[in-house]
Amino acid sequence: MPADRLHLVRHGEVHNPRRVLYGRLPGFGLSVDGRHMARQAAEYVHGLDRPVSA
Repeated sequence: MPADRLHLVRHGEVHNPRRVLYGRLPGFGLSVDGRHMARQAAEYVHGLDRPVSA
């Protein structure tokens, strides 16, 4: 069945006070605000009550 709606979700803000172009370097986790952003995105998508996949 083709999708009638597509949601693209990006991670939240990363803790990066020195503004390093980190790409895929380890050690750059989400900031407190970034975790909040990710939680809000997850709650929104969950509330759509539709199948979710990667």
